[in-house]
Amino acid sequence: MTIESDTATVQAPAVRTFKIPVGNMPTFGDKFAKFVKRAVKIGCEVPSYTVVGESHEVRQVVVGKEEDQFGREKDIVEERVSVFTHITIHNPLVVVAGYTFIATLEHTDEGNLLRKVPGVGESLPAKYRECGPWCDHCQMNRRRRDTFVVRHEETGEYKQIGRNCLADYLGKDAERAALQAELACDVSELGEACEDESSHGGGGGYSYDMLDKFLAYVAEVISHVGWISNTVAKQTDQQSTSGLARLHMHPSNEDIRRGLLLFRTPTAESVQTAKLAIEWASSISDDEVSDNDYLHNIRVIARRGIISYKQYGYAASIVSGYQRHICDLKRKEYAATHPSEYVGVKGERSTFKVLVGKVITLDGAYGTTYMHLMQQVGTNNALVWKSSGECLDTGKEYNVSGTVKDHCEYKGVKQTILTRCITFDYKTFVCSVEGSVWEIVAEDDKDARKQVLARIGKARMPKGATIALKQTVAA
Repeated sequence: MTIESDTATVQAPAVRTFKIPVGNMPTFGDKFAKFVKRAVKIGCEVPSYTVVGESHEVRQVVVGKEEDQFGREKDIVEERVSVFTHITIHNPLVVVAGYTFIATLEHTDEGNLLRKVPGVGESLPAKYRECGPWCDHCQMNRRRRDTFVVRHEETGEYKQIGRNCLADYLGKDAERAALQAELACDVSELGEACEDESSHGGGGGYSYDMLDKFLAYVAEVISHVGWISNTVAKQTDQQSTSGLARLHMHPSNEDIRRGLLLFRTPTAESVQTAKLAIEWASSISDDEVSDNDYLHNIRVIARRGIISYKQYGYAASIVSGYQRHICDLKRKEYAATHPSEYVGVKGERSTFKVLVGKVITLDGAYGTTYMHLMQQVGTNNALVWKSSGECLDTGKEYNVSGTVKDHCEYKGVKQTILTRCITFDYKTFVCSVEGSVWEIVAEDDKDARKQVLARIGKARMPKGATIALKQTVAA
């Protein structure tokens, strides 16, 4: 469909489909109605959406813990049904005097945030990531909040135009066309926001959060339940990490009353992780972002230090990106000198110092399982552990005690499969045996006793021997 208007045409080739939880549809409808009113007010094509169907998904949810007949703890699992409404939104492309509106550039001191019009195709030329608020029409570089990028339909030439110069450069319909292009972005972002079940509809208004505070909540969420991207959250019917972080950062009284929060405030460790993640993203090189819009955007967000609702997903991924970066550096260091080998004896319990490289969230009939992909510190030995309860932090080192379940190969890499793992901190014990006193670093007193017997070459502790945890004196 093409609508002629003096010098402007509106084309509607782009149709996007969204899967919105039924609980978010009232919010979506209310906000969409406001967009319709805005379109009528500015005199452009009224946006529309079509309900194309409905679906439901059944999932297993862990709602508590109980003991089985042997006194072992197990999950209480219930079936939950989630219902979704499927809609299509038509995103028109606006053409004025032969130029298509491609994107809005939001200019900040740290760089530009790119807001592309849905359906325009390829990425923007890289020069628009760092360009100033320049206008190709008036040839002036002055203080502007945003500028517009347009592309000539025949020549493919790009132009950057300031808002106040649109009418002079493209004709009297240009300002209205710009508003139409911005409206298309808003409508598409509304659909994306409402797909997130934890967002309660999302979107709307220019409210901001400090990046370091938000990322501290993100790091704390990851420490509790691992990293869940917005894409995986939609596919597996879970709350995304960014959604959970927002819920904990701005909890409602109902959320607190119902005990929906995993924690109230981030730990000092999570605050430090956020700080280091921001430093990493801020220092991403120009070469790395030259052909990567994602890295460019997170660098701008990290350098800017504040985020609005449109950037939560990007911002949250800074922490997971930093953790992967650290893990990759350590993994490469290990791999350079140490091939992966099997460790431990099948069926026997052993202790390992490991680096958690990745945690994969798996949903099954009996609830959520976390598959930890780990490397033994100081080697490149690969270890795998599936846990239904504990989720370790990506990029962190742990002391792990577990039973060696199996030795196998995956894509040519030897892997040691662990089960029934626990994490622990090594302790220092003072041992006194037959007049000799020495210190032993051990997992617990049982481990310390075992080491003492091995050291003195006896099967039983001599009379009068003692083993005690070393006491530390605060400064």
